[in-house]
Amino acid sequence: MAIDIPPSRQTTHGGILGYYMEFNGTLAEVYEAVPYAQPPVGSLRFEEKNKLFPILIWLHGGSFQAGSASISPIESIVQNFASENIIFVAINYRLGPLGFLTAGHRDLHGNYGLDDQIEAIRWIRANARNFGGNLNNIVVGGMGAGAACASILAISPKTKGKFIQRLFNGVILRSGSSIAPWAVRSVSTENYSARLIDYCGCGYNQTLGMSHTVECLKKISVKKLQKAWKYIAKFAATVSGNENYLMDTTYFTPISDPYRIEASVLPGDPMSVMLQNPRMPLLVGVTNGEVAQMTNACTLSSNRYTENGDWDLSYIVPSNLHANYKQVQKAVEYQYLNDYPQNLNEAERCDVILNILSDQHFIAPAAREALLYARKNLIVYAYIFQYENDQLLASVRKNGLQRGASHANDCSFIFNNPTLSGSSLKTIEWNDDDRKIIQQLVSQMVNFIRKRNLSEDGFERFRTIYRVATPINNRNFTDPVEFYSNVTGFWHEVLPAIEQLHIAPQYRVLLQPCTMCQYPYQIPFYIILTVLILVTIGLLSICIHRQQRVRQKPIYAIAHELQALKNDEKLKVERKMP
Repeated sequence: MAIDIPPSRQTTHGGILGYYMEFNGTLAEVYEAVPYAQPPVGSLRFEEKNKLFPILIWLHGGSFQAGSASISPIESIVQNFASENIIFVAINYRLGPLGFLTAGHRDLHGNYGLDDQIEAIRWIRANARNFGGNLNNIVVGGMGAGAACASILAISPKTKGKFIQRLFNGVILRSGSSIAPWAVRSVSTENYSARLIDYCGCGYNQTLGMSHTVECLKKISVKKLQKAWKYIAKFAATVSGNENYLMDTTYFTPISDPYRIEASVLPGDPMSVMLQNPRMPLLVGVTNGEVAQMTNACTLSSNRYTENGDWDLSYIVPSNLHANYKQVQKAVEYQYLNDYPQNLNEAERCDVILNILSDQHFIAPAAREALLYARKNLIVYAYIFQYENDQLLASVRKNGLQRGASHANDCSFIFNNPTLSGSSLKTIEWNDDDRKIIQQLVSQMVNFIRKRNLSEDGFERFRTIYRVATPINNRNFTDPVEFYSNVTGFWHEVLPAIEQLHIAPQYRVLLQPCTMCQYPYQIPFYIILTVLILVTIGLLSICIHRQQRVRQKPIYAIAHELQALKNDEKLKVERKMP
């Protein structure tokens, strides 16, 4: 049997040709000299196989409303990552209503921007080998809202993968967390979405169902959607109530989407999901003056007082963010103002406002996330960026503020882009100290991506007991410092406890405060807690006592019942006798 056309097959190294051989009616395809690698000749002689490169997938920030993958100069990426044999991938994802519009329904579920990110990661995995990428070493990182997205993806069941294979195995969070108040806002995003849907004339039709709304929205032009978006921004306060500066710019955000069942990206609130699902090494960092650029927050809040003469914190601690918000505001006042706001001048009040906002929205969530990962015995490194560049901070200092490095200052160094920090500068001239800081930041990032180990950079690991971060404030890293455990303790332990109480806080303590009485609201909390414990113990004792009485009858009662049975039997016998 002769076949003129030789057999051919495709391999990962290209096509190969073979020939046929027949024996006892069996026709076999034979392939010889099949290449499985490049020939070891020339410069490849005596060399090992080509090494695969680690991959960094970067998610841009922008409050989920703006930004793009091309925000950083390609030259800096080549200089800082490609030169270190790191494959750098920046991805775009849907933003604003196109990325996060929701009706709380499976047919209009929201989190489309997160779905884009997951799909991009899957594509990168599928094509990584074609670029020399290592599937077993993929790190996802981000800044601001991008960091919040990376934080969600790191705990999402949708990225866990089948068996033990995960979509990625390391996460870098710079100035952002999924447990920050601005990151996952399910209720307000649904409110904004309902207003936008109504503005577009695509309201829910009970007869036609949600599919009618979805089809209607698909027909709306991008121009009209942008107009609706601006409308939402203009009337944000009427949609979701009184909000602070960091909240009233995040109109459409990621949400909890349990109604998607198996397709859910975030099946519960981020804190509860994170308690169960941290599963990879973490590098987390903040700047020591996160909201230093937001001087308009001072203008809106520094001179606002209540009818009683107290400093009005409703713009800083809004009512729609906390239950029992008045008690929470009073607790924040005691924590940060020592109950004497009238003694502070305007600059000092502004400094306090920025301190509260930095802790509330960036520092406390980052420290909490680091702790939750460390409790699972995962590798965790934390840093505090304190290095100040005069050019980047010029707009802050002209207002008389000295708040340290502001939001994304570290990323401005890494990506050579001052606009990431909110600066109006398009370019910046780095001096020798700046370049050393850049080298340190890049080395830290590259070593984490490569091997999840920063000991060579002088970093100490963050642990449940040893909760430290490495300060970055000069040419050399200094000794580790405590990573804001007191701050996250206040915002994530004390305040949630106050939110559960329905009592008014006590007022100023005139005596020298004791350890347990530093916060007046702790006194009623512990009193109520003690009473509840005693009542619970009493109720349990009564229940146990009653159960014992039912299960174990007294001996005399049993004897009495036996005697009654004997008398009944004797009476029956007498009745039977003639």
